[in-house]
Amino acid sequence: MGTMDKTYNIRFLKKKDFESIIELGDKIFGDNYLTQDDLKSVLKKSVKDGKNCSFTLTLNEGDGLERLIGFRLTYAPGTWIDSYDPNLELNPDLWGFDPEKVAYMKSNCLDVEFRRNGFGRMLLDRSVAETRRMGAEAAVAHIWMNSPENGAYNYFLKAGGKMIKTYPSYWRAYHLEDKPCIHCGFPCECPAAEMIIDYSNHKEL
Repeated sequence: MGTMDKTYNIRFLKKKDFESIIELGDKIFGDNYLTQDDLKSVLKKSVKDGKNCSFTLTLNEGDGLERLIGFRLTYAPGTWIDSYDPNLELNPDLWGFDPEKVAYMKSNCLDVEFRRNGFGRMLLDRSVAETRRMGAEAAVAHIWMNSPENGAYNYFLKAGGKMIKTYPSYWRAYHLEDKPCIHCGFPCECPAAEMIIDYSNHKEL
């Protein structure tokens, strides 16, 4: 059975998903990529006016069993800008939007065997649709520029992302000795690109 012949589910992020998200994050990005406390904070910032803009992707394995194979973590507009980590650079003056009306695409992750099938874009489109209903006019992200074949940048570019600014060693303060970067270990020297999607130009697949 091919990848696309199987049954998949996109669901709203819930606390019961945390352990599976941590396991997949460690597998793809390295040890301690996300913690329980990180995910509690993400879930809190994902919810606004009773709506949730973070999602999980699961594979139906039969007999009522599902395996988590991906996730998209997103902050709702108006929930994150005032508490953004001061150790990580951000340039809202360059966005062209009211920062309170901008969502933040924190993290996207897919298990390796399920890539290149459009799942990442499906998850992004769901987050865009949900944050738009929350009043967002755009979404910003910091893109890992050392991803294999620069896949993260190309994926966000195809979704309508535009470059704002690049930063060398952007995640150095995030990747500590107990949380080494999967690309360069410790210290992390990976550059990031701050990019923004203008929702007026975004078209869902």
